[in-house]
Amino acid sequence: MVPPTDVSEEVAPTPVPAAEESAAPAAVRESYRALLADRIERHKRYPSLARRRRLEGTVVAELTIGSGGDLESVRFPERAHRLLARSTEDAISRAAPFPPPPGGALRIRVPLDYRIDDR
Repeated sequence: MVPPTDVSEEVAPTPVPAAEESAAPAAVRESYRALLADRIERHKRYPSLARRRRLEGTVVAELTIGSGGDLESVRFPERAHRLLARSTEDAISRAAPFPPPPGGALRIRVPLDYRIDDR
């Protein structure tokens, strides 16, 4: 979990090694990514302070999912506002554990959009 800090700060990108590919075909991995995105989206909560400040954006989370579906790590490879990144990390934690990934453990990027007109 991201520790509370000045809410005006952005979360800097976290350097990560090259993404690990699972043994599953690309179409199967994409289907799994869509399943993760939908599951996390259902747990996403737009932070009230971010809404009041009219903060919007897309937060890209890079998840490492173990072969059994356990969340092993979350990183933010692109800049994101701290409030939105924290909300994303909380949504991911609430959505976990995940179904076992096809082809075994993998690292996958999931974008989450935060728009004021979203309810």
